[in-house]
Amino acid sequence: FYHKLIRNAVKAVTIVVCATGNAGSRGKSQSFPAGLPGNVEEAFSVGATNDRIGLIFQFTSGTETKNIQTAHSSQTPEITKEIAKRQIVECGFGKPEEFPEEGLQGKIALVQRGPKTSDPDKGMTFREKMDNAIAKGASAVFVYDHSSGSLVNPSILVAGEDASNVATIPLYFMSQQDGLWVKARLQKELKLNLVETPLSIALFSSMGPTEDGFFKPEISAPGESILSTYKKGAYAIMGGTSMSSPAVAGLVALLRQVKPKWNNDQVKSSLMNTADILVDPLNNLPVTFQLQGAGEARIDKAVVTPAFLNPRALVVQKNIIQP
Repeated sequence: FYHKLIRNAVKAVTIVVCATGNAGSRGKSQSFPAGLPGNVEEAFSVGATNDRIGLIFQFTSGTETKNIQTAHSSQTPEITKEIAKRQIVECGFGKPEEFPEEGLQGKIALVQRGPKTSDPDKGMTFREKMDNAIAKGASAVFVYDHSSGSLVNPSILVAGEDASNVATIPLYFMSQQDGLWVKARLQKELKLNLVETPLSIALFSSMGPTEDGFFKPEISAPGESILSTYKKGAYAIMGGTSMSSPAVAGLVALLRQVKPKWNNDQVKSSLMNTADILVDPLNNLPVTFQLQGAGEARIDKAVVTPAFLNPRALVVQKNIIQP
């Protein structure tokens, strides 16, 4: 159905801009996260970037240094350099009885997500973990995952709740692997330094290519913490490729207006081949094209592009023949 609609629109010289999806990176449970309608070949598929200033947690233990990417609960305060200097204490799942009897005044609680249970009503929420840490005097909470997988954005509010009426402390989420690394070094001298991150890919942005090998996403745009319309005329800060794809649709409309003689492929090429390439702040290497596409769109460069490339992108599978 989507294929037919998009192809008919493209035949009518209309560019169809589609979100790639919010399923994150490829894994065992999903070999090809990029979904409909963004994985249709003729669609202009958009990934999401995070252009908000974030933090990399740079831990040092003896001669070891590890950069850890975290997800901050935007409903809580950001951690400060002064808080980052404080001692980190392991506190199980964050249940009241798992905290030290003497409390956590001036310290940071490290707790695990979960526990995993077949009954969701018997699990612990991020809010409960934070509230228990506050009751013990903690200055911040670091939550690490109970299993491998992508980072999640931890929410501490229930629907309709006003954050200004809730007592909060900084809450950050990290992967299981990183959390266990920190936990294993708590008995040693462990120091935390906060490093600001540059523009990067959003953690939720779906990974390509498609099952048919198409280059998706083709372009990226900001999609993290975007102020958007919401129910009943209200506004809310939201994240997703459904935030980044409208931004690209707007850029396409501007190019159509300024360059009315450009065809669909030329409009796409102008954006893709003038995009800013995103770099992973953890290793200073380019983010894989399977997440960022050609990079983050730059309308100022696209409108004065000196040339068009055809094809705009090409995925080549190299077959190695063994003797």
